[in-house]
Parts: sequence; structure tokens; C-alpha cells
Amino acid sequence: VSASATPLTGSACLANKRGVLLHPGIRENEKSLIESVLKVKSMPGTLGLGSPWVGAVGICNSSGMVTGTETTIHEIVRADEALGFV
Repeated sequence: VSASATPLTGSACLANKRGVLLHPGIRENEKSLIESVLKVKSMPGTLGLGSPWVGAVGICNSSGMVTGTETTIHEIVRADEALGFV
């Protein structure tokens, strides 16, 4: 399912001024538009043991990220990379 198919505003991505973690169902044209508008790199990923709704599972700013206890280390590493922490 595409991230654009949800009525849940803000649940399909997690963003800061360094990058964006996106719903894994994002379309390439949507990903390109987000990168163009926000002028940052983005990556698809999950949080909370595979949830594609990353904006509903975590919060972040440019200093760090907080996510649920179910989030795996692999998801955290991917989110760290997407959000520009590493």
C-alpha cells in the first residue's frame, strides 16, 4: 500500500532538518518530491517491530529520536541513517 493512501496525516514519515524516514510503501515520485521540498535525503524503513507507520511509532528532532520498546536495533540503525544521526 502506498503511504499516500492513508488518511492518517503525519503517520507515514518521521522527519527532521537532516533527513526523513519514510513508509516503506512510498512511491519513487513521492520520495523525490519530499526530498525536493525538504531539501534532505530520505530512506524508507520501519519502526516498532515492522510497523510502516513510522510517524505513529516515533518522534524526533535534530538532536535525537524516541521510539517504542518494540523497535529493533536494525530499525534504529536505519532510522539513525535516514535522519542524519550517523
